[in-house]
Amino acid sequence: MNSMTPDKVLIIEHFIDDNTMGKLRGFADAEIGKIAKVEVDQGDGRLAVLRHDGFSSDRIDANKIEETALGICDEIFGRVIPEHYGAEIDYYEYPHILRYRKGGNYKPHSDADYWDEDKKDWIRNVDRDYSAILYFNNEFEGGSLYFPRLDYRVHPAAGMLVCFPSGGLYEHTAEPVITGNRYALVTWAAAHGTPRVFDTPRGEVIFMENR
Repeated sequence: MNSMTPDKVLIIEHFIDDNTMGKLRGFADAEIGKIAKVEVDQGDGRLAVLRHDGFSSDRIDANKIEETALGICDEIFGRVIPEHYGAEIDYYEYPHILRYRKGGNYKPHSDADYWDEDKKDWIRNVDRDYSAILYFNNEFEGGSLYFPRLDYRVHPAAGMLVCFPSGGLYEHTAEPVITGNRYALVTWAAAHGTPRVFDTPRGEVIFMENR
């Protein structure tokens, strides 16, 4: 396994303080959540929102803790991403929390592309340029973040922020949780000046110009 952090994978330890982590953990623990669905490629670039056998998680909406969640995202996409990647963010997707219980996992996937077997290439089908995952608890075993094409594994820790480009090279997987619950705040962003699949954003987004 590659022990060096790959180019364009950004890891920041202790990105949020203990008070913020406690607020997120308390909120997540109190929420029932719902079975998460994902946009599944139908083989021709079209997407359908479905339950997916390769994705086992609860999704927790962050609307009840919006000020904290959006404040975190503003810092990520208003400062961290521009400073590290030199990209100006147009908008980010409204964040949510994923809770992986024992056995919970997410099979290898790209956040923005699908693999075209005929072209032998990744084809963009979602308007995402950067992905961000913020872990805020330690009370679990397993659940590592693994990038198979880079042969690189991240062992999550409370307060750790992981950012990376959303394209196919950065295909990744959430490995099965062995014990406990693994929590992560997740969101994705589109940068100014990149090609777009859709004329207008899909779903609920936060435009940086309004922050």
